[in-house]
Amino acid sequence: MDFENLDELKTLKARGVLNEEQFEQYKNLAARKILRDRKEAVRSKNAFIYMALAYFTGTLGLHNFYIGHYKRGFIQLFLSLISFYMFYLPLLFVAFWALAEFLFVSHSANGMPLKGNKAAIWLWRLVGLAFLAFQAQKYGLILGQSM
Repeated sequence: MDFENLDELKTLKARGVLNEEQFEQYKNLAARKILRDRKEAVRSKNAFIYMALAYFTGTLGLHNFYIGHYKRGFIQLFLSLISFYMFYLPLLFVAFWALAEFLFVSHSANGMPLKGNKAAIWLWRLVGLAFLAFQAQKYGLILGQSM
């Protein structure tokens, strides 16, 4: 059973649906759920900080460390550090990986959604993508163009 508030429990107890022991048990469950939800809300991370880290330091994996994806962060950092020895191909891979995370990741490692205004988050994602496209065109990185 899931109850929205203590008044519903009191009503059920008054009608005789719940005895004293069941009432206390459900009251404690409801209190624990409320406390857990509040703790998780405090632990949720800011989407704008995550996206700034992904955009500016994405190849180092700092954005993944921020939201608790430590394994991903270490892999990105490791690939970036060894890319010098492999003709920078791992760095290119990690850059596209970080761009994909910048565009699509919206939850932290514990499953909590990132905090922030959803419309503003998507607007920032579009602006970031447009800026990358502009830079690619400016430096002739788009296929079919020459410098």
